[in-house]
Formats: sequence, C-alpha cells, structure tokens
Amino acid sequence: MRQTTYSVLLTIRVRHHYFQDPTTKCLTIGPTPTTAERLRRAGLLTRYVGSDFVVLSPRPLVEHKWPAGFFPLTFRVQPDSPYFHNFTDLPLTTGAGEFYYLSAPGPEVAPWRLTAETQLGAADLLPLRPLAFDFTVDAHPGQKVELELFDLMRNELVQKAELPAEVTAWPVDLRRRGSGRYQLRTATTTLLDFYAADSREIFPGWGLLKIRELPQDQAPTFELECGARATFWHYWLTSKSAPLPPALSIVASPRKKPAGAAKPAAVPPPLVTFAPTQTQPKGISAGFVSAEAIALTERPTIAYQLLSTLPAAPDTPQVVLPDLPQPDVASVRVERHAGQAAVFSEVFIQI
Repeated sequence: MRQTTYSVLLTIRVRHHYFQDPTTKCLTIGPTPTTAERLRRAGLLTRYVGSDFVVLSPRPLVEHKWPAGFFPLTFRVQPDSPYFHNFTDLPLTTGAGEFYYLSAPGPEVAPWRLTAETQLGAADLLPLRPLAFDFTVDAHPGQKVELELFDLMRNELVQKAELPAEVTAWPVDLRRRGSGRYQLRTATTTLLDFYAADSREIFPGWGLLKIRELPQDQAPTFELECGARATFWHYWLTSKSAPLPPALSIVASPRKKPAGAAKPAAVPPPLVTFAPTQTQPKGISAGFVSAEAIALTERPTIAYQLLSTLPAAPDTPQVVLPDLPQPDVASVRVERHAGQAAVFSEVFIQI
C-alpha cells in the first residue's frame, strides 16, 4: 500500500497566558476561500497537530517554486470560547465594524511573530470597510486637500487626488485590487488605516492573519501571544440567618503546590489587598473590592481567605472561609468614569 509522507511548510502557534498550559487551543484558524483554492492547486493541506495549525506538503519546502500571485496567504481567525474577550487582555470594544489584523513579518525578520506588539492588543485592531465606499473628509473651507490611497500589503501608491475646497467626500473603489490593508492619508497625517474586504472572503471572521512569503530553507513557526485580562474583584457577602461575623477581612496567600507540580513562574503574582466597599447592593450584608486589578487565570496560584477578628483576640483572626471562590470568566462588568474604563468580576457568597 502506497504511503505519502507530508512535510510541514509552516506552523501557526497561539500562546495564551490565561491557561495553565499556554498552548491550549483557544483560536480556530482556517484559510480564506481565495487562499484555500491556492493551497488546493499547489497540493497543500491544512491540519491541526495538537493545538498547532500547520500547512502540509507532499514535497519538501526547498522543492517548491511558488507561482506568481501565490502570496500573500490569508487565514480567518475565530475564538473558540464565547468568553474569549472576558479573559483576554484586549480593548473594551463591541467589535462592530472592527477586526484583528495579524501580519507575519518577512523571513528576514526574527522572531516570527504575528503581531507588531509583544502580544495581541489594540495596535492590531483595524476598522473594516467594504471594497467600495465613500470616505468623508473633514471640512476644509478655502483650501484644497491632497489625498493618497496606499496599499500596505503591496507597498504601492494606489491613487492620488486633490479635493477642491467644496468637496468633502472621496469615492474609494478597490474592487479591482481586492482585499487588503490600506491607508488613506495626506502628506503629513494618516486619516484612515483600514482593511477592505469582500464580506464573503472574511465572514465569519473575528480576525485575519496574513503571511506575505515563506523562507526557502526552513519551515517557520509563527507565534501569536495573548495576555490574560486583569479585573477588579468584587466579593459580595450575605448570611442565611445569623448576622455576619464581626470585623471581616480578606487576605491573600500563595497556594501550596502539590508534589510534582511544575516550577513556579519566574515572577510570582502579587498578593493583592482587599478593602471594604462603601456601599452594597440591596440584600448584600458586606462587600470587598481588590485594591488592584488581578489577572484572571485558569488555575489560580493565590488563595483568598475570609477572616474574622474578634475583639477578645485581635491578634488571632478566625478563618471563616479558607479558600474563596474565584471569578467566573463568563461574566464581567465594565464601569466607565471620566472617560476611563475599569473591568470588574463579581462573586456572590452566602455564608
């Protein structure tokens, strides 16, 4: 029976620091329709090997001669969990009309990361536009405006125009060039940095990953890193019948590691303090809020104890609850004050 041996042409690896194992699969990657057709014609396959997304070939990389127009390759990216934004350090946005654009560097750049920043973040979030739309320019009474439309993927100037003083809209038509990242700019300012696409090419899509080219001598591994979101923790306490114990407080302490556990992180998480809340919701007897935002994690390394200090023994707090439950990532709450946003996680406890 004939067997075909496949070589790995490229690997895409996602690391997320919310999970105990950072390589846990949390994003699904797949080729866009255009890229899927290019891969099919070249005899290439896509697969998941563990949590790594790979492109496979029946021939070694050095034997490939890529036809003109084969690159760039584009892949859709979609979170596996509906709560991905809750536990991932990303901008607080509804996502309407925006998506994440991840561009792999050329083979001459090391390391091969999928984002210009240390991890996925605000710098990778782009507005999404159709291939044809009208761009509205701020009013410029009495002066002309010179606009440039630039193709960042091909590093080419697409169009240049001079708008008369009375004109405030410029029709943009990219249907002949196709999907890609573009900029509308003047000689001194970028007015719009955006991704234009046919909706069929990217839907459904939370993000798009672009690979411009592949090195000839090795199969690269492109890495995308995601950080864990930090939230302010709110503990709300009630009692079934009797009043709550007096002088309550919450104290943090490192958890004891079981025998054979992995080595601790180089920098352990800080022991965050909690303060009583000034007010409580109706039906709540007491509340505490963390003094700092605490990074959410799949497997906590810090335990939080609820203590009560009796007047007769002020130096010997009594343990009411030895290990308070930690927040569920299914629910977070956003508060905005003076233009600043803070994210809260709430835990309700009945004693």
